[in-house]
Amino acid sequence: VARVLERWQTGVILNWQSGSPETFEGPDMFYDNGVPDIVSPFPFKSGDVQWNGANNAAGTLHGGTYFGNPNPFIGVDDPQCAQIDVVDSMGYSLGAPANNNCTINALAHRNADGTPGQIIFQAPRPGTRGTAGRNTFFQRGEWDFDANISKTFRLTESKSLQLRIDTTNVLNHPEPADVEFDTTSGNFGLIPGQVGNTPGKSGTRSFQGSVRFTF
Repeated sequence: VARVLERWQTGVILNWQSGSPETFEGPDMFYDNGVPDIVSPFPFKSGDVQWNGANNAAGTLHGGTYFGNPNPFIGVDDPQCAQIDVVDSMGYSLGAPANNNCTINALAHRNADGTPGQIIFQAPRPGTRGTAGRNTFFQRGEWDFDANISKTFRLTESKSLQLRIDTTNVLNHPEPADVEFDTTSGNFGLIPGQVGNTPGKSGTRSFQGSVRFTF
């Protein structure tokens, strides 16, 4: 009975961290990614992960949303597109009204019927930097819960055998990928699936067993 009950050991590791500062990404600039211009106030001070499957954006597969479902934002043509009236020497118009060649996107509120509403972020004018600033929001927080259990059997006075099982992601909860904060993308505020099975970032619960002989 003593041999059965003695020398059990267990341990748990809980990592809990707040989200890192995040920058709303705008159109690329010459040397680095730019930030957009603020047109109207951003309606959120923080987000909340909702793991709600693939029904977040038409034609795309996502694991969840950060600002609610359906996504309250929608990508639209940047207002500058309607103002472009440039024709090159070959007679080729760059303006969206003529040939739809303007590829600059803005971010707007999504109305209840799915149509675009008030614009929130748009591309800065050529030669200027956006007004949104950097590190003005926060990514989602993260937590991990791992555990292990072992039993040591005494074989002789000088020899023992240990059996151990280590478990990562004990509760088998999904580990969401980072939220998309690119204002030029139609996926703003969406979470593109979950993290893969990388060290310390196991997407699903996993077990690892080991045997140790001490003499």
